[in-house]
Amino acid sequence: MEVTYRKAKRKRTVLKGGNTAIYGFVGWITTYVCFAMFIIWAFVPDEWLHYFGISYYPNKYWAIATPMWVMVTWVFIYIVYGAINLINTAPVSYTHLRAH
Repeated sequence: MEVTYRKAKRKRTVLKGGNTAIYGFVGWITTYVCFAMFIIWAFVPDEWLHYFGISYYPNKYWAIATPMWVMVTWVFIYIVYGAINLINTAPVSYTHLRAH
């Protein structure tokens, strides 16, 4: 009895969005660079920034105000989302949905 083997033809699959890993890596690096720039801007004294030739930057007030505005916005969204769900919920005395 003779055994023969056939090679299976492999189909090359092309993934949609093949650059996803590259975009993710660039986004990851960009996030760290922006965070490092924010920390340097927020904590380094103005005299040092002027010494290195950096003279145009936002007021240090925004180093505190921006994160606070983001936190307040998230808390507001959390509370409003819960309130909207409570408004859209049927009252307890609503008998239409009860099992008979």
